[in-house]
Amino acid sequence: MTQNKESQTNPDEYYGWINYETWLVSLWLNNNEGDYNYLNEIVSNESYTPEEKIDQIKSWVYEIIDYQTDLSPIPIGCMLQDLIPSDMNTDIENKKIVYCAAIKTLKKVSFAEIYGSASLE
Repeated sequence: MTQNKESQTNPDEYYGWINYETWLVSLWLNNNEGDYNYLNEIVSNESYTPEEKIDQIKSWVYEIIDYQTDLSPIPIGCMLQDLIPSDMNTDIENKKIVYCAAIKTLKKVSFAEIYGSASLE
């Protein structure tokens, strides 16, 4: 089920998240037990400030994208594939184009909101 932006109170919001991109990354980080547990380890680590925890979450997501970009071929049904435009061919030889498209999307993600959501659990 997709959410119609016209029916929303705030047209930039997506299922209560600040935007689609933040919702998507949060969904991937909470989608399996290992990632969910790792996210909660970051959030519950008392030796870091909230800002450092947000930076850790962001770095982790960028590491995931780096790893998935290096795979050949890029796996179907992964975070990287969801972050690039749907009409972009992931079989293209120049993976820099795919990577740059994903990074452009990641710049829209509110990692602070992902941290805040995880710290409420």
